[in-house]
Amino acid sequence: MAHMALYRAWRPQTFQDMVGQQHIVQTLQNAIREDRLSHAYLFSGPRGTGKTSAAKILAKAVNCERGPAPEPCNECDACRRITSGAVMDVVEIDAASNRGVEEIRDIRDKVKYAPTEVRRKVYIIDEVHMLTTEAFNALLKTLEEPPGHVMFVLATTEPHRLPPTIISRCQRFEFRRVSLGEQTARLREISREEGISADEEALAYISRLSDGGMRDAVSLLDQISSFTGGQVTLHDAVEATGGLPAEQFARLAAAVRDGDAAAVLREVDEMMRAGKSADKCLEQLMHYFRDLLLLQLAPAAASSSGRVADPAELADMAQGFKRERLFAIIDLLNRYQTEMKYAAHPQTMFEIALLKLCSASGAEDAPGAGEPRSSGAEGGASGSDLMRLQQQVAALERKLGELARSGAAVGSGAAAAGGN
Repeated sequence: MAHMALYRAWRPQTFQDMVGQQHIVQTLQNAIREDRLSHAYLFSGPRGTGKTSAAKILAKAVNCERGPAPEPCNECDACRRITSGAVMDVVEIDAASNRGVEEIRDIRDKVKYAPTEVRRKVYIIDEVHMLTTEAFNALLKTLEEPPGHVMFVLATTEPHRLPPTIISRCQRFEFRRVSLGEQTARLREISREEGISADEEALAYISRLSDGGMRDAVSLLDQISSFTGGQVTLHDAVEATGGLPAEQFARLAAAVRDGDAAAVLREVDEMMRAGKSADKCLEQLMHYFRDLLLLQLAPAAASSSGRVADPAELADMAQGFKRERLFAIIDLLNRYQTEMKYAAHPQTMFEIALLKLCSASGAEDAPGAGEPRSSGAEGGASGSDLMRLQQQVAALERKLGELARSGAAVGSGAAAAGGN
């Protein structure tokens, strides 16, 4: 049998399997239990959080031969065939490739017919924000008053692109990013069942890298386990994903803090020799400084939302930077990241950004850099400002005089013409 990707093999098949969306699971299960299902649902949220999976589980729960039940049995013929996509009455549509008005008109013409294989027709429209304006207009009336045997489930990562008239006709559920703890626990369970030996540090690193997407986390685990032959360590995880070890970030941050330009250039050269991309390095460095800032401003939150390094290892480094300095560093790196997209030599831009941070650090540490200026300097500055203002006032007076003279000349000319 051909190998199946882990994210497909471990796709949730029941509401209980879903990770981090308990508020949605409970609401849907209560609606099924009390027979209060809506005719249209809108599932929105980041990628990989379970929107389409929840839609298919809902379709199985309402059509289960032992139900409708809060959980599909996954044993009856209806559940198994819906899982395999073999039921004609449960239609999954990719709106990115079926976005025209003709496809929606086809749905509108077919919803009037009763289901032939299961209890209820379910239309799952994925990436619904990709539909054209005409397609949305064609869907409106059907979505507002569909037949009793039809249910629509719309899924999107960009709900702001949907017309308000569509959103108001649906029950909306917001899928949230999965927390680091929930992701790590799920990855640990998958590793145990699949016979993968994974370190806790490696699982935590994968969870941070996936940015709240459970599917991305499972895909990364699959990729790293293939790279290492089933032995997943933190070093291997960093190597397989093209990331940088936390120690290298710490060395770079220390060089920036101390204004050591030579050390910065050495670290950048080492990254480039290792085959890292400059834009990815800059992005991860910005996340590292973000973690330092978060550790200063919200230590409790930093323990669960660090993205690049373990917050426990950042405490000493965070003490070496002032908050204002961290804000300035993140702002500068963000600016250079935008410019790097259009740069012919990204590595040069990366080096310039870090050298500018080093020079700024040196200026802060210079003697008298933070002291107030002397009164003589202030007097000189205020004197030059006063002189500049006097010049501007004199120029304005000249212009007013010229306008007054030209106005008087025009007035006398008009009077002479009237006398004639």
